[in-house]
Amino acid sequence: MQWPLFLGYAAVVWLIFVKLKLIRLTLPIALVLAAAGPLVFGYILYAMNFYHPGSSDVQVLRRVVQVAPRTSKPGRVTEVPVTANTPMKKGDLLFSIDAIDATPFEFEVSRLQASLACLSAGCAGAEARAELTSTISGENTTVAQVRQQLAAAENDVTETKVVAPCDGFVSNVNILPGQIVTPGSAVMWGT
Repeated sequence: MQWPLFLGYAAVVWLIFVKLKLIRLTLPIALVLAAAGPLVFGYILYAMNFYHPGSSDVQVLRRVVQVAPRTSKPGRVTEVPVTANTPMKKGDLLFSIDAIDATPFEFEVSRLQASLACLSAGCAGAEARAELTSTISGENTTVAQVRQQLAAAENDVTETKVVAPCDGFVSNVNILPGQIVTPGSAVMWGT
């Protein structure tokens, strides 16, 4: 900042005294110009540094989205195709949980499908017959419970593929393949 001021001052002095010769340059005038110019500009620079607001602590605010698995059980990360600070579109795959054929989530879905089929066919024992006679909204309560558990297990299977919730950048990737992630624990942050 100071060099443009000093060069501008020197250009004005040269223009007035040398080029246009508006004032005759004498020794006392040269001494005043040599002392007064730098003092005035030094004061201006001091005042600009002292009175203008400034900070060495800069804060940049952005919307941050935390990404966490939404399964009901912990799972092992098998794939993390995203890298930090690369642009992402909504729906792009961020990471996969237990993406092998025999996942615990798929086992749970199969178990509940079998249980639902058994209850629907009426293969319950004599002690469970009282449970089969209770209904809610026209459906057997045990069947309704198993149907809801099955829906939750199927949701777990779909949630094993964690995708970007919005367009942006993944700024912090805290997982690697092989790590176990727990439901609701943020493992990525994106902006």
